[in-house]
Amino acid sequence: PFFKNKIPVLQQTGNTVRHRREKNRDAARKSRKKQTERADELHERLEQSNSAFQKEIATLKKDLHRYTTALERHEPYCCLRTSTPSSSSSTPHLESFSVGGIITSLQPLSNFVRRNICLCLVL
Repeated sequence: PFFKNKIPVLQQTGNTVRHRREKNRDAARKSRKKQTERADELHERLEQSNSAFQKEIATLKKDLHRYTTALERHEPYCCLRTSTPSSSSSTPHLESFSVGGIITSLQPLSNFVRRNICLCLVL
């Protein structure tokens, strides 16, 4: 067998083989270190993204609550109301879904859209 320097393995001296193995060991160590650094950087970026998404979810949840509350306060006075007063007092079945463990209600907003968006709603 031959290596880069085209000298048969049997003719290489002990120092040459030792030097070649040392270089290979150093290259492997450097490669492992670089791979670990890349993994650490990726981990840090993902944690930052996750944190930003959690903040956005919290903000959207607050907005949903604010809009739902505003709609519930407005419904009794809405000039475009389509239901009778007795049916509006009962709690509607809420359709919901979960995002990251946070249950989000869709029903009040979909009712709002179905009522053709009352123009007299003031948030």
